[in-house]
Amino acid sequence: MCKDRKIYAFDFFDTLVVRDCAPELVLYEWARKMAVAVNYFASSKSIYSARKLAEKELKIQGKEEASYKELIQNTYSKLDLNLMTEDDFCTRSISIEKAIELQHCRANNVVVSKLKKANESGHYTIIVSDFYCGSEVIASIANNLGFGKYISGYYISSDIGYRKSSGKLYSYIIHDLSTDPRKIYMIGDNNVSDYKIPIGLGINAERYRSSQSEQKYSSSTFDKSISKVLFSNPLKAPFNGYIFEVLYFISSLHKCLIEQNVKDVLFCSREGQLLKKYFDYYQNWLDTDNKISSHYFYVSRVSTFLPSLSDLNDESFDTYFRQYKNSTFSEFLKSLNFYKQEINIILNELHISEDTIIESKEMALLIIKTSHTFCSLYNQRRKEQRDLFREYILRIVGKQKDIYIVDIGWKGTIQDNIQRTLGNDIKVHGFYLGLMGKQYGMRDSNLKKGLLFSDIPSKSKNYWIFQKRYAFYEKIFTANHGPTISYQEVDGDIVPKLKDWNDKDKALYDFVSPFQNEMYMGYKEILDIFRYNAGLPYEDDYFLARSSLYKQVCFYPKISKIEENSRKLFVDNFGSFGNPSKTVDKKNISGDFFYADYTYRFLDKLHLRILHPLADLYCNIAYIIKKRSIEK
Repeated sequence: MCKDRKIYAFDFFDTLVVRDCAPELVLYEWARKMAVAVNYFASSKSIYSARKLAEKELKIQGKEEASYKELIQNTYSKLDLNLMTEDDFCTRSISIEKAIELQHCRANNVVVSKLKKANESGHYTIIVSDFYCGSEVIASIANNLGFGKYISGYYISSDIGYRKSSGKLYSYIIHDLSTDPRKIYMIGDNNVSDYKIPIGLGINAERYRSSQSEQKYSSSTFDKSISKVLFSNPLKAPFNGYIFEVLYFISSLHKCLIEQNVKDVLFCSREGQLLKKYFDYYQNWLDTDNKISSHYFYVSRVSTFLPSLSDLNDESFDTYFRQYKNSTFSEFLKSLNFYKQEINIILNELHISEDTIIESKEMALLIIKTSHTFCSLYNQRRKEQRDLFREYILRIVGKQKDIYIVDIGWKGTIQDNIQRTLGNDIKVHGFYLGLMGKQYGMRDSNLKKGLLFSDIPSKSKNYWIFQKRYAFYEKIFTANHGPTISYQEVDGDIVPKLKDWNDKDKALYDFVSPFQNEMYMGYKEILDIFRYNAGLPYEDDYFLARSSLYKQVCFYPKISKIEENSRKLFVDNFGSFGNPSKTVDKKNISGDFFYADYTYRFLDKLHLRILHPLADLYCNIAYIIKKRSIEK
C-alpha cells in the first residue's frame, strides 16, 4: 500500500497535541468521575487503585499493552458493582475518558503544520502512540482540534498490543505497510521511544523537544500545600482553618445525595447561603453529567414553627417548652411570629408583663388560652402559614415523596417543623455539618445525618475533635439578609417575608464577610490541589482529623479574639431572643487540649507579645501529644 510512498509518522501526546496537565492527573479525574457514575458504590481511590492493579496484572500476562476494553473489564472485575453491568461500566468509562482528554488537549501548531504539509504533499501520514486508549479517542481529539483530516492511519499500542518503547510497534508498522524502514520519518518528543529506538531499526527520526514541565505532588507535598492554605494567615484569613472540614462536609453531602439518587436539594437560609455556594462550586469542579439541582430555601425556626403546630385544642407546644424552660410570655409569642402590637394586646388581656417568666408549660397553656386575641390570631395565622408554606415548598421541588434539606445543625429543629407541617406522606431528610442530638434531647431519627460529626445513634469517629467550639460555624456562615419570619402571596407567587436586617446582624456580616471571601478563595485553591490526588475529600478522614486537631490546638488560639468579637455581635432569633454574653465563653477554654487557648491570652494580658513564639511552641507540643489520640 505504501511501498513507493514516504511515510511520516507522528507521536501524538506532547508532540501533535499538548495536555494542560500530567497524564496521571487525567487518570485521577477519570477515577473521580467514575465514582460519581457508579453512584459512589466504589470510591474514587478504589477505582483508581483497581485500574493501576489491572495494568500490572495485564503486563504480567505478557501483554505489552492491553486493549482499553481488556483494561476496563479487568478494572471492573475488582470492584463490587452490582449497580452497573460490565458493558455499561466500559461504555461509561470510554465516554468519560474521551471527554476528559478533549478537555485537556490543545493542538501544537508547530508540529501540526508539518503534518498538514506532509499530507498535502501526497505522503502517507500516520499517528504512532503508546496510549492506553485506542484510536477512537485519539481520532476524536484530532478531529476536535481540526487536524484529523490530515491523518491517513493510526497505530496505537492498546489497539495492536505492542509499544514503541520495545520497538515492536515499529516492526509491526513496517510489516503492515510493506515498506522499507528508510522511507519512514518519525517525529516525537521522547528521546528513547521516538528517536533512539526507531533509529536503531533503520527509521529516520527527528526529536521534537517539548517545553512541557509537569508539576509532581507527593503525598507529603499534597498535605503541606493544603495546610499552607488553611493555616498560613490567621489574621487575614481566620476562617481558612475551617475550610477542610467544610470541604469534607460538602464532599460527603454530594456522595450521600448521589447514592440516594437525589435530584433536588434545599439549602436552608441563612447558613445555607454559603453552603450552597460551596456545593455548587464542588459540583462544577467535579464536572459530571448527573448534576443535582440546588435551591436556596428561605426557612427559619420562626417561619416553620407556627405552620408545624396543631389546632390549639390539641397543641401542647412541647417542642418549644422542652428547649426553652425559662422563656417569658413575650418570647413565646415572638416565636409564634406575633407582632409587637399584637403581643402587647395579648399581654394586656392576660394582665401580665412582657418579662413574666413561664414557670410551667401547663400554666402557660391555661393562661394563654384565656386571651381571645391569642386564640383568634393563632388559629387563623397557623392555617394561613401552613397553606402558604406547603405551596412554597411545592413550587420549588414539585410533588415529591422525599425532600432533602441541608443545614449547619445541631439537632434539626427546622426539619422536625417541616415534617410536621407536610405530614407523614412526605419524608423530610436532613443533612447537617454536625448533630448533637443527645446533648439537646433530640429523638433518634434515621432521617437525620451529621456528616462531619454526630452523637446519634453513637458518637462518630473523632467526635471529641470536631464537636469543640461548634457554635463558631454559625458566625462563619452569616448571611447577607435577615431571618425568614413568614410567607406571603405576592402577584400569584409565594415569597418569604424577611425580618429587617437589624444593626447587629448587619454588623456581624460586615465583620465576617472579608474573612468569608478569603475562605472561599482558599476553598477553591484546595480543590485545585485535589487535582493531584486520586481520592475525593470525603475519603481523607485521617488528614481531616489531623488538620482539625491542629486548628483547635494551634490555630484557634490565634483567632480567639475574632471568634469573641463575632460572638458579641450574634443575635438569636428564636426562643430566648437574647444576646450572647460578651465575656469569654469558659466552655471554649478546652482542658482537652491542655488549655492551649490560654497561651496567647495570658501573654497578651501581661503585655508580653514578644513571647508569642513560646506560645507557638507550647501549642505545637500539645498538638503532637494529642495527635496520638486520633482514631484512624
